[in-house]
Amino acid sequence: MNVNDYLSKIEEGLPINLKGFIEKLRLKDPEQWMSIYKAKRVSKGHVLKVLDEERHTSFYTKDISSRTDGAKQGKSHAINTSFSHILLLNTTSFPNTPYVIVSSEGGVISSLPKLNDQAVVIENIENFYRYMSFMESIGREELIEHTDFLFGAGTQINNSLNLKFLTNYKRIYVAGDLDLGGLKIFRTLAMNVSDCHWLSPVDWGKFEAFFNLKPKSVSEWRQAISIASELNLEQEKQLLHTHRAFLEQEALLP
Repeated sequence: MNVNDYLSKIEEGLPINLKGFIEKLRLKDPEQWMSIYKAKRVSKGHVLKVLDEERHTSFYTKDISSRTDGAKQGKSHAINTSFSHILLLNTTSFPNTPYVIVSSEGGVISSLPKLNDQAVVIENIENFYRYMSFMESIGREELIEHTDFLFGAGTQINNSLNLKFLTNYKRIYVAGDLDLGGLKIFRTLAMNVSDCHWLSPVDWGKFEAFFNLKPKSVSEWRQAISIASELNLEQEKQLLHTHRAFLEQEALLP
């Protein structure tokens, strides 16, 4: 089904495959669709209500098939690249020398190491390269031995090409900043990957003094609390309420 077919069904009030539609839009930010549509789950998929008619209509005329074509029209940043990569560390890799997993539309095109059954996506690079001390610091050292650690690079992990690679794992943990951005990353992963879990410290009490990143606005703070509630992260929701501030992931390092 092409994007025009999806758009027509939306206008007719018919259910669509939401994940397939989002992939067809090829948005750089996977969550951008939420400002254009409101989705309601039904038995045969999702019915979408159009919130932004101008953006909705613009998708009909988008005939850009690649980032190169997009650049010629000054729209390259609206289109995903043809390639993406993930850095991977585990106990079989050389210290601080990750495997590079390169993907294209056809799947992974680089050689793969033997993958573990589960992986931890780490949002920030400092925590990624120090994953062993990071896991020990938050009391999750049992994950070190039989887990792959993936550098999320902010929202890059949510690139559709990377999401396809993540289906190799039976379970995914997500370790991110406890702020609006980190929670959005987790929400997108949870929508696209089965058996996906937020990775929290065993004892949040050790780190409560580090909730020092002030939200840019009350709205940002409230939105983060709302997403935490939506994702059933009750402890994180309470921490955001109590401290009225966010926590940067690097503060969890020893």
